[in-house]
Amino acid sequence: MDFTIKILCKKFGLSRSTLLYYDSIGLLKPAKRTEANYRKYTEADVKQLERICMYRQAGLPLLTIKQILTAADGEIKDALEQKYRDLNNQISIIREQQGMLVELMKNQAFMEKSADVDKAAFARLLHQAGLSRDNMNRLHTELEQQYPAWHSRFLELLGMDEAEIEEIKCQARLLAGY
Repeated sequence: MDFTIKILCKKFGLSRSTLLYYDSIGLLKPAKRTEANYRKYTEADVKQLERICMYRQAGLPLLTIKQILTAADGEIKDALEQKYRDLNNQISIIREQQGMLVELMKNQAFMEKSADVDKAAFARLLHQAGLSRDNMNRLHTELEQQYPAWHSRFLELLGMDEAEIEEIKCQARLLAGY
């Protein structure tokens, strides 16, 4: 039985242009042509397209699929294992990004909660916790050295204006020796 391009498009949920592209790159050549030069696909072509769709669904690029379709079993295994390694690397990167986002969200939540505390209340809290003026200066120095942008945002949340923030940051840099 022969299949038209229209039938294959419906059967596999592909566009006509996709099948024409597969033909142009030599991935799926129709076995026959009619006298009017229409493409006719055989059962073997349908099975080939099933494999192509399966590999595409697995995320393999068309060039790799083309190589796989003509490759020996060992080469197919190598290509699939490479794709598996690539996916694992991508998953690792995504997990790292998820972790970073969680940390950013935690910090954002902390910063939003901190907005309820003003400069005087925070200074009292640090003093009650046993921090001296020198300890508070060291805290600002460490924050400025390690997290300057966060330090600025933190001081903003305490209700300080730009001049006061710059003064504290400048003092922290002087104490740090830079």
